[in-house]
Amino acid sequence: MGLERLRERIDATDRQLLDLLAKRKALVLEISKCKKENNMQLRQPERERQLLAEWKAAAKELGLRKEFVEKIFWEIIKESLKIEADN
Repeated sequence: MGLERLRERIDATDRQLLDLLAKRKALVLEISKCKKENNMQLRQPERERQLLAEWKAAAKELGLRKEFVEKIFWEIIKESLKIEADN
């Protein structure tokens, strides 16, 4: 497969990642609404720990560097908390 075709596949994959992040944002907005209706704190450290452990396990299975996955995880969590706080 040629370089141009590989780049097209990377571009398509990047777009899928962006689409998934947009879907996640919509879910975060719904979760934020539920938390507010139920007087729950926005930040849920136990849930964060559980998710991070799951991400690390999946990273290992997929051959991804744990440190890389952990950085992405925390950026997504920070953005989610910002979305919830602004909503």
